[in-house]
Amino acid sequence: MNRFIIALLAALIASNVSAQENPPKLLLDITIPCGNDGYKYIDDLTKDFKELPFAQGIFSIKPAIGNGFVKSKFYMYVSKDWKTFSIFSLTEVEDLALPVACILVGGEQLKPYSLGAFRTSLGVK
Repeated sequence: MNRFIIALLAALIASNVSAQENPPKLLLDITIPCGNDGYKYIDDLTKDFKELPFAQGIFSIKPAIGNGFVKSKFYMYVSKDWKTFSIFSLTEVEDLALPVACILVGGEQLKPYSLGAFRTSLGVK
């Protein structure tokens, strides 16, 4: 039993040292703005940029408060005129009448995906 504990501690120390030697090159610790008024929050933000609904789906998200993951809806809006886009989550939260909407990503310079340009940027022929 003692050998097992010593081996386990040695493995944990070795993995911790190795993790410190190769830290991630990018670690995101971001605050995501949300509104408790659900669809109104999305409507207010997308009106400003004349964005229209483009895609929707379901994904899992891990809230900062609570344990585990919850299912959330996502909605993507785009503006063909301004070339902007926004991706929102819409999550049912216990004890709230309306779902909570959060803007996960907003951006500009939206254009069709080009596999050729992507492969070239990777140096792949």
